[in-house]
Amino acid sequence: MGMRPDFLKSVHSPIPLIDPGRVRRNIHQMAILAKTAGVRFRPHFKTHQSSKIGEWFRDAGVTGITVSSVAMARYFAESGWTNITLAFPFNIRELEQLNQLDEMAEIHLLADHPDTVSALAAGVTKPHRVFIKVDTGYHRTGISWKRRDKLLSLAKQIESAPNLSFAGILTHAGHSYHADSPGEVQSIFRNTVSKMNQVRKTLHEDGIQNCVVSIGNTPGCTVTDSLNGVDEIRPGNFVFYDLMQLSIGICDENVLAMALLCPVTGIYPDRNELVLLGGATHFSKERFRNETGETIFGYGIGVTEAGFGPLNREIRLIGLSQEHGIVRASAETIRKTRIGDILAFVPVHSCLTADLYSVYLSTSGDRIPRFNSVSARSAQLLPSVNNNSLSF
Repeated sequence: MGMRPDFLKSVHSPIPLIDPGRVRRNIHQMAILAKTAGVRFRPHFKTHQSSKIGEWFRDAGVTGITVSSVAMARYFAESGWTNITLAFPFNIRELEQLNQLDEMAEIHLLADHPDTVSALAAGVTKPHRVFIKVDTGYHRTGISWKRRDKLLSLAKQIESAPNLSFAGILTHAGHSYHADSPGEVQSIFRNTVSKMNQVRKTLHEDGIQNCVVSIGNTPGCTVTDSLNGVDEIRPGNFVFYDLMQLSIGICDENVLAMALLCPVTGIYPDRNELVLLGGATHFSKERFRNETGETIFGYGIGVTEAGFGPLNREIRLIGLSQEHGIVRASAETIRKTRIGDILAFVPVHSCLTADLYSVYLSTSGDRIPRFNSVSARSAQLLPSVNNNSLSF
């Protein structure tokens, strides 16, 4: 039952597999959406984190990108990207690293607190454009869109600070990932755009001009029927999509572009289950419930040298422990499976799964390196800072 394309001969442990044709089509379609609407396309690279895949974005006309860490910004700057937005409220303990990075690229920053702006004003050695993070309903970071007084005060602080200039307002409507339908996603997106433009109007009325409205998230950008009132979009997950997007209904199976290859290590016909070398440390633990109420961590998918085949919802990844993956399937599937077979599973959240690896395998047989954020985090050295206090 296991797949036997030639590129599987070198697979001995879990590795993410991508379909380059699907990836390129996904990139092209989002680029066309932005171009048609007349908005800037600044894709978030935190999903794929690969300089090679980044070149496919260049082929689609992309010149500016989004990242989520200083280390990731350095990785892409070293690959020739010179216009980068760091879409995470800036960590002032990385000022030294930021100043080093300024020699390689123009880095646009994000802030939602006056102390962050003060630290930037005192610590940066080159000019930076700074976005204000606005909370439009996700309640993760940002100043609430309702707090026009705080937003205006922070914008004025940025404008008056040395080496800083106000870039605009930026939001991530992450609550759209909890929507139940494309219609609900559209509603969240429209409300987000409305809230952001109310903020922009307030800033304009008080003399703050040139306010870019930047909006991220794949669900909203995929299904929206209008980008009026938006200057820039920053989707990222669309490069691969995943079961989370599929379950909401914002994408079709034929755009799913990443799966995890896992060896079969156990066969249990009495309970119609298989065991994989492929657990939480390989997939992450994102899950959803399917239409029957079953907890799903992944669905099987067929792959060949020509690319991905159809999704197989009959082969379900239903349980994960640290190294083990539990698969439930039909008796016929179990009967055809052999120890050592390689199975492919589309994950629930491709961003988190991909983040666990330093290389992709492609259906053409190529190995595609990617930024290893796990190694980057573990290799961090504590910089010398003026404030070494700890508070809890």
